[in-house]
Amino acid sequence: MLSVNLASVLAQQGETCLLDADIRRPRAASTLGLSMDSGLKDVLEQAVTLERALIKVPHVPGLSLLPPRASVDQVVEITNSPAMEVIIASLRQKFRFIVVDCPPIISYPEGRVLSRLADSVILVGRCGTTTREALTRSVEILADVRAPVLGVVLNGADLNAPEYSYYKYSN
Repeated sequence: MLSVNLASVLAQQGETCLLDADIRRPRAASTLGLSMDSGLKDVLEQAVTLERALIKVPHVPGLSLLPPRASVDQVVEITNSPAMEVIIASLRQKFRFIVVDCPPIISYPEGRVLSRLADSVILVGRCGTTTREALTRSVEILADVRAPVLGVVLNGADLNAPEYSYYKYSN
């Protein structure tokens, strides 16, 4: 998971929060081997404080996780609420870096909404799965919402494929 790896690396430079906003397929907690008692939904409903919902990742110093803990039918309500902006602002005060993991930008609205609150967006595609047209459309969508796109990462490239190999140097 790119977001987990990026957040783990950033945590070496300063306190980092990974906000798992992929409510349909939350994977950050399981990837990090953590269980969640509360999350973003509970903070939005004011059932728990932000501090209580954050999970410190014991094996990655400087990294905390804010899992979603919500149902699919609450996605738009959660990400498009004014309270979400308040939570992001609170996270900005507590952390040097915030990494937000969102689902695919074409199919789901939460990435569009949250991208407007971001300092920068990294678009992720999978080699052999994500088409050039899908990447182009994703860039167009992000441009439409004025999201600051930092770059694109292509995951899953076969490094043994001829187009990815280096020629061998010899003396």
